[in-house]
Amino acid sequence: MRHRLLWRETYCLLVEAVTESFKSFFAATLTALSANALNIYPLLPGDASESIRFEGIAEWAQGFLMGLSFAGIKSFSEYPEEVSEFVEAMASISTAGDYEYDLAGDDSDEEAIIEFIRMGVLFINEELNPIRVPVEIPDAIADSLKSNKSMH
Repeated sequence: MRHRLLWRETYCLLVEAVTESFKSFFAATLTALSANALNIYPLLPGDASESIRFEGIAEWAQGFLMGLSFAGIKSFSEYPEEVSEFVEAMASISTAGDYEYDLAGDDSDEEAIIEFIRMGVLFINEELNPIRVPVEIPDAIADSLKSNKSMH
């Protein structure tokens, strides 16, 4: 009986720790997506072979598509055509791990794919969750607008 209680306490602590880690990761991701610095990068295998890196890119694309699905997005018809095109490209990238690549040490293709993913994710985020930033109007312009309004 004591063993079962100890296991349950350990399990609860582990679930709590993992939950907090995911919350922290989620908050950091939202911050990166919302920042003007365009400072979001997919988490990919670093110092690994070419095939492992491309497999990581494919798995990241799969995860991105799953995230869209879990968010309840079933159709992209109400969004600009570029959104559908990016999602289709991500579907193609997600199967890229099934193929062998021989880039002969040329990292430019890999970098181009990562940059495409970065910009596409930022674009999709902006289309699905537009950031509404209040615009500060200088006093002189605000006064001018008020005086024009009162004249009409």
